[in-house]
Amino acid sequence: MSEEAMEVALAAADASSILNAVSDLIQTATDVYPSLKGKLQSHTGEINKAKLVVDLIRNQKGLQTSGVIAGIRMLESHGKILKSDLMSLGKNKDENNLKTIGEKLRDARKSLIQHIRLASVGLAKDDIAITVDTKVVKSTDKAVKKILGEELGLDIALFLTRLEHNPDAKGKIRLTEKEYEYWTRHQIKIAHPETTTLSTEVKTRIVCNCLARDQSIQILGAVGVDLWASIAFIKIEGLVSMNEAIQIAVPITLGVFREVLDTQNQRIAASHPKR
Repeated sequence: MSEEAMEVALAAADASSILNAVSDLIQTATDVYPSLKGKLQSHTGEINKAKLVVDLIRNQKGLQTSGVIAGIRMLESHGKILKSDLMSLGKNKDENNLKTIGEKLRDARKSLIQHIRLASVGLAKDDIAITVDTKVVKSTDKAVKKILGEELGLDIALFLTRLEHNPDAKGKIRLTEKEYEYWTRHQIKIAHPETTTLSTEVKTRIVCNCLARDQSIQILGAVGVDLWASIAFIKIEGLVSMNEAIQIAVPITLGVFREVLDTQNQRIAASHPKR
């Protein structure tokens, strides 16, 4: 099993555990607070839909990308908040919080579905060629449609249909650089529709769906010199930092960078005391 597959398995297991716990708490809370039955049960359907999406990713290797992992972790984090809110009912907890976090959970699920639909399933790129395994695309697309519906299949499947290329004996299609660039532009256009109104000459920076974990330091912006100063369009969203990881998605000075390094070094030293 690859490291990325292991990450997906762990993220999916954690998310499923939280979602199952939330389902159980909703049932318990409904019995304890019958006056909230309608509000509480409105979340049950959303929880079940979220679990189906997580299971789909866990069972389909072609969907297991870094962006999808970050999406699962985002779903998990909202599930944890909903779990906390459910456990706090009756303790002066605002019931409107349940509605708000429920909406965020739904938005996280829909975002995850978009990651699935835009995934580069079966695509491999190296110094020699860019290829797509049509057998992987076909089987994954079938599984996605079975869970999400016929109208929510993989975009790459439609992309290949329009190309009208015949696969080789191994079921693979070779893409030209121009075709590959078209596919990547399509992914950006769908994921970030606001970029469609920008001129091709406008400099853009999109930082989305990045995952940092353990005690890592993830630098997603410029250090020392603000290389973003001339960028007209910047979008940052869906960033997930786990455990004691530090994630920075904006330009920072060298002084701030050194402080971050010192802080993380102190954390690492504290977690590994000398004997």
